[in-house]
Amino acid sequence: MSQIILETADGRARWCVWARVCREATTRPTGVGKEERQRQARDQTCQRVRSGLTQMVWAIEGDESSIHAEFHKVISGQLRFLG
Repeated sequence: MSQIILETADGRARWCVWARVCREATTRPTGVGKEERQRQARDQTCQRVRSGLTQMVWAIEGDESSIHAEFHKVISGQLRFLG
């Protein structure tokens, strides 16, 4: 069985904003050049917010699978609700 963790786009966006503000507020000036600071900032940037349905999830066995495939396994054989 796959372990699926879905985060809301809003929650992740809030975390990214909070992390950036915290990181900027606690950063002290050093003798590091502008290019080095920019490289470090790129390494620490938040990932772009994505829909929970397009996220890739890791199965317990370590296989990468799509939530779409897992969803179709659950609802296969059922009629779609039309009303």
